[in-house]
Amino acid sequence: MRHDHLGLTPSACRARAWAGVAVAALVAAATPVVAGSAAAFFDALPPRTASMAAAAFTPPSAGAVTPTLVPGGVALTWTPSAAGAATVTYRVQRTDDLGATMAVCTGASAPTASSGTVGCVDSTVQPGRTYRYVQQPVLVRNGVDTWSQPQSAPSLPVTVPTVVTGPRFVFASASTAATSTKSGPVSLPFPAGTVDGDLLVLISFGGRSTLPALPVGWNEAASLSTKGSDASHLYVAWRSADSSGVATFDAQSNAAGTVTRLFRYARATGVTDPPVLAGPVAFGVASAGATAAPAGVATTAASATVVEVAAIRGAAAIRLGSGTLSARLTEVVAPGRVPLAVGVADAFAPSTGPSAGATWQQDGSTADWLWASVAFR
Repeated sequence: MRHDHLGLTPSACRARAWAGVAVAALVAAATPVVAGSAAAFFDALPPRTASMAAAAFTPPSAGAVTPTLVPGGVALTWTPSAAGAATVTYRVQRTDDLGATMAVCTGASAPTASSGTVGCVDSTVQPGRTYRYVQQPVLVRNGVDTWSQPQSAPSLPVTVPTVVTGPRFVFASASTAATSTKSGPVSLPFPAGTVDGDLLVLISFGGRSTLPALPVGWNEAASLSTKGSDASHLYVAWRSADSSGVATFDAQSNAAGTVTRLFRYARATGVTDPPVLAGPVAFGVASAGATAAPAGVATTAASATVVEVAAIRGAAAIRLGSGTLSARLTEVVAPGRVPLAVGVADAFAPSTGPSAGATWQQDGSTADWLWASVAFR
């Protein structure tokens, strides 16, 4: 066959034919053929199912966060997640009681694993706010975040206490007096306005046949007596208020009579803990005289309230003299054959250490004084 009508010589035609064969061979070598198909295709990416399998987490659901109040913030812990040999990190988020959300435990505060748990501390919380937390495991491959699990279920709420710089318990009111001249129980209703968690202090003074029994649910703080013809007894107990609303107390009175009152100290705003003793109770007997100076009490906790009681029988009057305490009661009553004088005062002790007592004054008695100082927080 002649090819000169195309302008090609026989030798040029042969060269062009061989070039076409070479190109076809190269294409065939570069294109895999799928068995059972007449079509050829190319996929340079790793199969997606292989990446998904490598990113599978265990356990299948992200563990819920457990929040715990600690000094300086809220400690968060949860069960770790795993993804084979890949590195798993965690995103932690909180939502406050106003609905605002933010990421926490980032940077130097990022979660760390220890003893089969993962945890961190949220030190950015605000006093008086309530928070819920979630965490989300994230798989990191070659330094890049890839797959992640859905977020955990929200944690239980945790409320950060309000910072209280003043007294945690503040005098609010006192009950009416319950007087008696014989043994037998009397009922003292809680002072008006009492709510659960308030501090209640029971103070009873006078003549007794036998020592009074501790009322149910109360804690004894002091029980002391003078001897002789002018014998008397001072009894102090306390408790955290509940919904019972009444204290039943047998003062074991004799003919000299007794007088008993309840004193209510309300919890300050932001205080959620029940009252506790803030140091050992101090009490004693002071010699008969126009004045008495109780030794005071040493507190072992800051922001304490010191309650001091001074009592004497036969006095015509009792009053608070010098000192830093504030008088809450100075009264003389005569339920039986002798007058009974009782003084109650308190003071704020901002720091630990000795808290001086007050000086008490009385008119007309030659009996010994009884006194007790109790610190609460």
